[in-house]
Amino acid sequence: MGFTPRQFKLVQAAAGSLESLGIAREEAIILISNSIQEELTALGLTMEQVDAKSRTERFAFIRTLAARMEKTIHTRGVMLGQIRAAMEEFMEALRQSWHEETH
Repeated sequence: MGFTPRQFKLVQAAAGSLESLGIAREEAIILISNSIQEELTALGLTMEQVDAKSRTERFAFIRTLAARMEKTIHTRGVMLGQIRAAMEEFMEALRQSWHEETH
């Protein structure tokens, strides 16, 4: 699965958020990429189809993806509060990205 430059920038931002949880950037990128692929497969979608959806639908996809990642990270013994804080940081980066997209 390939990412557009914008998508890869978001994956890198998410990876940065996970570094605060003790997950190396490279490992975080793999974790995020695998989670995205699993979610796309579960929904029968491609990244192009997700990108073509409304902001609300894209945000719903990201929330579901964040929940999937929370479960995976929690199995590593990281506390849910820490995970949720990292996910909120990523969600804010995403919101800013979409705001910049429309201006």
